[in-house]
Amino acid sequence: GFALNGQHTKLRGFCHHEDFAGVGVAVSPRINLYRIQALRALGGNSFRTSHNPYGPINYQIMDRLGVVIWDETRDYTPWQIHDMVAMVKRDRSHPSVIIWSYCNEIECHLDMPGEAGVQFDFRKAVLGADSTRPISANFFSTVDDPAIEQAVDVHGQSHGSSATIDQWHRAHPDEPQISSECCSCTTQRGQNSVTNATYQRTNFDGDCLQRQVSDMDDIPYLAGTLGVWTLFDYYGEPTAWPSISSSFGQFDLIGVPKAHAHWYRAWWLCNIAVDDPSRPYADACDQVHIVEAWDPTDPPAILHVFTAAPHVELVINGQSQGTAAATRYGYAQFNVTFVAGTVTAFAMNQEGTRVSNHTIQSASAVASLRLTVDAPSEVTGTGSQLYADGHDMALIRAELVDDKGTVVNGASDVIVYSIESGPGRIVGVGNGDPACHEPNKVNYRSAYHGLGRVVVQVTTDCVSPNRGLLASMDVDGGNVTQVTSDCNALENIVVKATGAGFSSTITVSLTWDSSASVLAVASNKPSSLDFLSHF
Repeated sequence: GFALNGQHTKLRGFCHHEDFAGVGVAVSPRINLYRIQALRALGGNSFRTSHNPYGPINYQIMDRLGVVIWDETRDYTPWQIHDMVAMVKRDRSHPSVIIWSYCNEIECHLDMPGEAGVQFDFRKAVLGADSTRPISANFFSTVDDPAIEQAVDVHGQSHGSSATIDQWHRAHPDEPQISSECCSCTTQRGQNSVTNATYQRTNFDGDCLQRQVSDMDDIPYLAGTLGVWTLFDYYGEPTAWPSISSSFGQFDLIGVPKAHAHWYRAWWLCNIAVDDPSRPYADACDQVHIVEAWDPTDPPAILHVFTAAPHVELVINGQSQGTAAATRYGYAQFNVTFVAGTVTAFAMNQEGTRVSNHTIQSASAVASLRLTVDAPSEVTGTGSQLYADGHDMALIRAELVDDKGTVVNGASDVIVYSIESGPGRIVGVGNGDPACHEPNKVNYRSAYHGLGRVVVQVTTDCVSPNRGLLASMDVDGGNVTQVTSDCNALENIVVKATGAGFSSTITVSLTWDSSASVLAVASNKPSSLDFLSHF
């Protein structure tokens, strides 16, 4: 296993790719804080930098939030040793980094001429830069392992089954193992059914979760699973054309949780004792979540319910539909006939007492457009104000809702965004649809299952050191970012969205106070992390 500060700690975490809707890989510190808080809200305590070193701000955030890092580079040839060493030297002062990784999967297998012995060169170079941490790699494993196995301290398993892990453990009982990548389950937010299974996915793949994650969690000698693939969807590796992004994430491309996020919160957070050192700081919780949307345009015939409680009762319009057992690491399910109204799932303990509930309801026609700031937000652990540094970004969610405030799951109207006042600009848009080909760097986007995203950046800098020098180097003449020494006239940013015949505005608070900076927010006592309740 793995010990942290002398306490046995089960690693539970996610792999990542760096891009985010609307901004590509130009991800701001605030968005990175949002993603790391999202990891913690699901019970995650570890972060794999697949498959390259990440921006320094990520390590600084995780140092402060108590998330540990598997730090990885990709290329594993004699010509890339200097890259590995550069990563180690750059990151070795971060207490969050607990392990170095040489490479990922196929790059770890020495099948190129002239590379024999490179594993020892890598090891010697890494130990020369830092001898305080173990070394590993994420590779496909058998008992007859590739040459790289001779140069690692921890055996990293990429998508190894429990049988493969056990077989390797029997052959090497004294060598530690970790599931460095696993559990590639695919879903799409809000999708009850599919019209083309070649590229579409529903919002439910609970059998995959039950099979793959439980395989890893139930192995006592395994240090943990720090590599669920992945926390967020990302561009590339689609299921099939016309999709252009993956569907592996627990959050979609715009950072909105999919149903599987609630499964991880149930089993990796709420099901873990509050005093367990593996558990992120959070209050005690009970989790129950209905997977499908109660959508008259795509009515479900089965409702799946995620919970770690042993039983679930389902109530439709006040009438009990009975109870069902929730399987371990699984779910409860109910056969239903759609009828407009309200559906509530009650999680029940062994004594039959209701301990938690989740309610969904059918929607009527779109009656308004609602805007919500997802970051900065106290609920998501990302602060309450943007920082006037010329770089900070806000994540604003647009929802097409009916007259009762319920998101209209079938709505796909185009939403147009604008800055009404204040020092802000639109830097990107998104909607979470893996098959959407609309542009990202514009001010409009169709909604996907009723939701859209706009990313807004601060355009004034009155806090950065050496602002005078920055102003003298300003090649755009203040047309994009205004560098100034006057913070007294600072305005908040007002954002407007228009779609489906409706409009709405929201104000994003802006300050020069350094307590609003990303690292200052991350340095605060971690929030209780009711992150998912924000959506």
